[in-house]
Amino acid sequence: MTIEAPVEKVLEFVDDPENLAKCAPMVERVVEAGRRERRVSDAFRVIYRVLGMPVTEEFRVTGFEPPRRHTPHRRFQLWQTFHGRLRGTLTWTLEAEGNQTYASLDAAYQLTGGVLGRALDALFVERAIQTDVDQMLENMKRQLAHQTIKGPLATGHPGSTATSTTLKSEAPDL
Repeated sequence: MTIEAPVEKVLEFVDDPENLAKCAPMVERVVEAGRRERRVSDAFRVIYRVLGMPVTEEFRVTGFEPPRRHTPHRRFQLWQTFHGRLRGTLTWTLEAEGNQTYASLDAAYQLTGGVLGRALDALFVERAIQTDVDQMLENMKRQLAHQTIKGPLATGHPGSTATSTTLKSEAPDL
């Protein structure tokens, strides 16, 4: 997805867990958001609803890669793990394209609960999560565009709506 905002602004937004509650429709709130300057090991808890059921997930930042110095290509990556009823990983990739940012989110997860968990995932959960992630990215794009319009970096150009989201459900080993 292309966002009409500089990559540093998008990173600042993605890096703040409180913004999940503003963008992801299923997220009710984010709690215990302890943040450090280095990001790695930051942890937070997200409370959301999937198919009407409350779910609590613990997230932890496991890696952060800023762009190399003295390179014209500015690319950031942020890796997170999560566990609760779902277990998995998230990889955010943010690449500068002038005053725009190409943002992608790759997610892999497993729903706990054995055979029943796999059946629920196949029937309902995967589609609900994919819809929520797509909506979260669109909401994030709108919020950042709105913030950018207010600020000095406004470009006034509409962004593309191409979305790059990869969601992979993995069956747990029995």
